[in-house]
Amino acid sequence: MNASLGIAADWNLQAMKSIISGAVFALALATAAPSSAEPGCSARFCVDSTPIGVIWADPEGKKILLKELPPIEQYMDQIKEMTLVQVAPESGGQIDEAKLKALKADFDAMGPAAKK
Repeated sequence: MNASLGIAADWNLQAMKSIISGAVFALALATAAPSSAEPGCSARFCVDSTPIGVIWADPEGKKILLKELPPIEQYMDQIKEMTLVQVAPESGGQIDEAKLKALKADFDAMGPAAKK
């Protein structure tokens, strides 16, 4: 009986390791840079690295978000810590590649990020 308990414990340990490995892999995929990553973005705001709440706090940024994504205000509490690229897959098609490009163009037109 003890032998069968040992096998069951080994199986549970192996299953747990597989679950943890899968979770780590999924997390790595979720945090990987998306296709629309902006290497060296020098605009004030970047669609792939600036949290939406930071853009929202800037009057010009908020104006752009409301122009391009009018319903965004109702979701602000849930998405303010995320980037636009992170929210895009969950937006039901509202934030597609074309919209990200339009937002990037608007942010680029604002000028460079302030020097710190």
